Amino acid sequence: RKSFYLNRNIDAFLTSEIDKRISEALNLQGFLIIPLLIKNEVIALISFTKFRSNIHLNSNKRREIERFCEQIAGALNTAKILKDLNRSIQDLKDSQAHLIQSEKMAGLGQIVASVAHEINTPLGAIKASANNLIHSWNKLMLGVRKQYSRIPELDSGLLQSVDYFLK
Repeated sequence: RKSFYLNRNIDAFLTSEIDKRISEALNLQGFLIIPLLIKNEVIALISFTKFRSNIHLNSNKRREIERFCEQIAGALNTAKILKDLNRSIQDLKDSQAHLIQSEKMAGLGQIVASVAHEINTPLGAIKASANNLIHSWNKLMLGVRKQYSRIPELDSGLLQSVDYFLK
């Protein structure tokens, strides 16, 4: 979590064979490694190296570089926060659109139910009235048939008409 500065005898700090080969191939003479911290957590390392000659950085120069790296970490943190914020805004917009669509469908369902009720109510009343009329008509025609059958001199055509209406 702290910067590391080395400007002499690098090979003494290199433990793996590959690190030693890289140092030798590049002729590394010194380096400064500074961690990038966000909320006290290391997110990256920045390495400053000097090839073929030693890095000579006094404490003021190192502190300037560390402050510059803190600004880089701050910019990366801000970028992450903005990305998260944009994702949250998009999620909110998607949720809002879904909610609006759900409300529209619920409203449409209520309208359809209301229209169906308004159509079915008069149809039910008409059907009931028609059944009542048919029942009353048949009752009337049976009564007429009974009364006409008592009068022997009644025309048979009139009785046939009454029979026709009873069917």
